[in-house]
This record gives sequence, structure tokens and C-alpha cells, in this order.
Amino acid sequence: MLFNTFDAGQLSIGGYPRSLIDMIIEKDYLDKDKYHLFASQFAIHSDKSGSWRGEFWGKFVRGACECYKASNNAKLYKIIEDSVMEMLSYVEPDGTLSSYIKEERFTGWDMWSRKYAMIGFLSYLSISKYEGKKRKVLSRLKKQASKIMKAIGKGRGKKDILDTSNIYGSLNSASILGVYVALYNLTGIKKYLDFATYIVSSGLSKGEDLVSNALKEGSYPYMWKSKKAYEMIACFQGLLYYGVAKKEQRYIDAVASFVHKVAESDFTIVGGIGTESEFFNNSSLKQVNPSSKPGLETCVTVQFMSLCFDMLRFSGNGYYASLLETMSYNALFGATNDENQKMDLAEGRVWRLDGYDTPPH
Repeated sequence: MLFNTFDAGQLSIGGYPRSLIDMIIEKDYLDKDKYHLFASQFAIHSDKSGSWRGEFWGKFVRGACECYKASNNAKLYKIIEDSVMEMLSYVEPDGTLSSYIKEERFTGWDMWSRKYAMIGFLSYLSISKYEGKKRKVLSRLKKQASKIMKAIGKGRGKKDILDTSNIYGSLNSASILGVYVALYNLTGIKKYLDFATYIVSSGLSKGEDLVSNALKEGSYPYMWKSKKAYEMIACFQGLLYYGVAKKEQRYIDAVASFVHKVAESDFTIVGGIGTESEFFNNSSLKQVNPSSKPGLETCVTVQFMSLCFDMLRFSGNGYYASLLETMSYNALFGATNDENQKMDLAEGRVWRLDGYDTPPH
């Protein structure tokens, strides 16, 4: 690795970017109720029939941790830590932490949601000040990882990872790869890297091999069987971590090739990706065509920024910094609501034990 990330207080950000950080901290990340709402889905198990409420807590906490690093806001740190402690209380005795009802676990978006819960814990560990709490979080995190490994893999009674979802080639489930590499890097425990090897051996997508696809000349993501951008980018980010941990250049080359192919075939003038819903669709070319579908999903932008940032850290190649600059100043900032705009044509639902409320928004 050529560049390390910054700890809280080491980096000073000013100007318009800082104003957005301050805004989102004030409007979102200091709101304790949001953390509880997202965490409580793991207590009431509101997810079923392919829903993904379980993703929100981990995504929210990861963002809050990054904003804490940029702001060193003591109040924010306390709120994050309190929420992490609440989430620990929802871990079942056998290590399970799932927002899905028991009958539907390891289906739909369950693995994806478990992944994000684990990312939330990993993000907290990157800012935690107290060794006792770090040990407690890491212990629960390891139990979650072990519980998944007991149920998923090769062997009698186990379910293949690509059979844990029937959505988009199970890219969502396979993207948990990065979490297991992170756990290996954190603990040195080989079984986590072995499980990561198993995930990579699956090809990362039902009916195709993403590594082979990425290395094949003239083969672009919009041509592949599964074209869901967000989840596929997450898989390649995990593959990068795996290639670095194993010191296997083939996987690193596959990730670099993937990034270049996305930049060539699906990177729009503002840095957003996918002009027809949430899929790779050769949007570099098609961005000039009118579309009745929404596009340039911000989840895709942020995930691709994260991957490009890691490629910059590991390679030092300014090409990735150029992509980051385009995305941050255009697609990312443009998706930020700093003008108090209101949503139309959408129904928001807040799920509770006895059903849901539909609040105005």
C-alpha cells in the first residue's frame, strides 16, 4: 500500500466539501432516532420477501465514521458508539445478526444486509478509542462471521454462496468477500482468508466468472450476464483486497481492468454510471439518449469512488484520482440535497413491530 487513510483530526477539509460534511452531520448523523430506527430492524426482523432494510444501519454508520474522521466531532463519536452498543444487543447467542425472519434467512438480501452490519462494526473499529469496547465488538463480529461460515460453503448441509440469493446472479451475497478479507487482515486468522478463497472460486456471479470477464479483451460489464452495477463494483473491491492479501497479481489486474472498462464504457460526463436504472448499459455512449428510467444511482457513484480510492492507495496511479475528481465534483455533489428540496412521487415507510407508518417527506 502506498498511501494510508487519515485518522480523526489528521485531515482538514474546507470550502464547499466541508460545508456538505457539516450539513450531513447536522441533519443526519447527529439524529439518534435514525440510528435506532435502522438498528431496530435487526430486533423486529422486518425484512422478508427480498427486502433490504438491513443494509441501512451499516451504511449509515460507515458514513458517520467517515464524517467523524473529517470533523473530529466528539458528539458524533458518542452517538456512533452508543448505536454500535445497541446493535451488539441484537446479536443472537449463536452469532446471528440478521434483519430477516428465520424462515427466509440466507435468501434475498440477507447476506447483503449482514455484510453491511459487519461493515458498520468494522467502521467503528477504525475510530474506536477504547480497547475494551473494541474487543467486545470484534468478538461479536467474529461470531457473526463464523455463523455464516457454518451455513455457507462446500460440504454436506451447507448452502453455496451463489444460492443464497436469486437476485442479480447473487452478486449481493458474493460481495461479502471484502468483509472476510478485512477480518483476516485485522486478526490474522486464516479461516477467514480461506472462506474468501471459496467465495472467489465461485466466480462471484451465478453462471459466469467475473475475473475471467474482466480479463477478457473486448468484454465490458454491460455485456455480462449480471449487469447490476452497485453490487458488482462491491465484488471487485473485495477482489482487490483479496488479491493484495494473497499477493496474487492476476486478481489485482482483473480489478484494474474492470475499472478501466467501466470508465471506458459506462462513465458519463458527470461521473455517474448507468443511465437506465441501476445497471451497466454502455452509458458512456447512451448518455445522450433520452430515457424514461431513472439513472446515475448515487450508491453506484459512491461505491465506484470507494474502489477508485483503494486503487489509488494501492497503485499510486493518478488515473484513479482523475476519476475521483470527476465523480466528487459532479455526480456526488450534485446528488447532495443542500437546498432543502422535497421528494415527490415516493412513499416513505417507517417499519415498527406492529406494521409501518407513512410519514410526510
